[in-house]
Amino acid sequence: MSTRFVRRKDARLAFARSRAASFLLGALLAGVLGGCGSGRDVRVRLSTSTHEHLDPFVDTDIQKVRIALSSGVEGEAAYLDITGEDAAAHRDAVHVFDAYPGKAGARVRILGYNRLGDVVAFGMEQVQDGDDDADVTVAVRRNLAYVTHRENDAFEHPERQIYVIDVATRVLVEKIALPGTAPRARGIASWGGRAMLVLYQDGLDGRLGVLSADDHSWSTIDLPAPQDMVLAVPGHSTAVLAGNSAITLVDLESGAVLDSLPVGGLPLDGAMSSDGRRAAVVMDQVSVGGLIVVDVRRRTITNQDLVSAPSGLAIDDSGRVVYVTSSVERTVVAFDLVSSRATNLSPGLSAPARGGAAFSDEMRAVFAPDRTGLNLMSLAVEYCSDSGSATTRLCGASLAGSLLALPKPVAVLADGSGRRMLVVGSGTSTTTNDAGLTFVETYPVVTDASGESLRVEVTPPEGSRSLYPLDPDDTYLEGSVRLRRRYQPNAAAIIYGR
Repeated sequence: MSTRFVRRKDARLAFARSRAASFLLGALLAGVLGGCGSGRDVRVRLSTSTHEHLDPFVDTDIQKVRIALSSGVEGEAAYLDITGEDAAAHRDAVHVFDAYPGKAGARVRILGYNRLGDVVAFGMEQVQDGDDDADVTVAVRRNLAYVTHRENDAFEHPERQIYVIDVATRVLVEKIALPGTAPRARGIASWGGRAMLVLYQDGLDGRLGVLSADDHSWSTIDLPAPQDMVLAVPGHSTAVLAGNSAITLVDLESGAVLDSLPVGGLPLDGAMSSDGRRAAVVMDQVSVGGLIVVDVRRRTITNQDLVSAPSGLAIDDSGRVVYVTSSVERTVVAFDLVSSRATNLSPGLSAPARGGAAFSDEMRAVFAPDRTGLNLMSLAVEYCSDSGSATTRLCGASLAGSLLALPKPVAVLADGSGRRMLVVGSGTSTTTNDAGLTFVETYPVVTDASGESLRVEVTPPEGSRSLYPLDPDDTYLEGSVRLRRRYQPNAAAIIYGR
């Protein structure tokens, strides 16, 4: 199956029409609308998990698969849609983009949609640079969140368990035990679609567990000391760890600890550039600059004083710009990890933020909880230039108000597609049973016929709050009735997510 090259504006309009009509529109729009030119062929293959409950084509009712190819350069975007029953039937086929003009920086994104238009599967892979034809294999994963838990002596060691939760259906898919004798989870992050990285402490020893996204098998890396945060990106083997008053660099392929850089303070949030060269970590001590930028190749760190009492970091879909929030003021600062340019975004959020931050690709906005932890705010951050004018304006979309979330947020996440935000609330105590998840399905920025963004009032979808799943195994007796316990989440990550 192949598709001819499609220009960006045509592709955007084609998808807009297909969404307006139906997600079941059975046409290969890219092949219909495209124009052909000189370039190279890009052949795309999909790979899926070897386990049925992790295979996105088994339990997620995929009705449409979009295979998108783009370099981020105007005129270098193409896509292919497979709909209906063909979506599953063609997962083993080779999908060819003929005469693609992009030579550098191109990547393939796979999005699987169910009947409701929810993204239930996702995959992403870089295309090799150059003029030669390219073969790309993309690991397509079910849209799953992996959640660690707080320690509680009255329960059966929730700190040793990871929940795997379907982000679209909110169903508990699997419960995974950490390896070791007495493990206690500390931090978690995704390594693209390859693995989940779990920091844990076993006795006095620090470990980094690598949980295969393909079959949920474990491998472990010994660390010089327990760590609290891990950052990694697909296609690059060096991970950045933070904790124990240091930044530690680890090679995920060999398991070698490459370096340890003293910094002081405790990590609150972090992000890594998509090229794996730089990472940013928010520390809880303003005395060290608040924001630490790590040059991964040079193994050096610099301190950036951008906001007072930084509380969260959101990285955009370019993998280059991070947005820093503050716990004491409304300020949000955009910081370019490559150029080190900082831009203060005025007027900022509606209130000071806490509990992390995430970026919506479709709304072009930063999401963050307010200081109460009960309200999810957003700020449009992207500016556009009007055609024929030197003036700029916000082209992202902010929420008209705040969305109500569940108390004590410990993580704000964006899934791989950048469409769905997830707020993980640890709850106020183990007895109130108010821990849970808040899902926000964001909406795209509306465009006119020329492809320009329109400034229109859009009513955002309501955030959907859901109490945390009851544990299937940990039970207790209340009188003659056996009840199941509800754990308190401590950290979370979504496969391919940010």
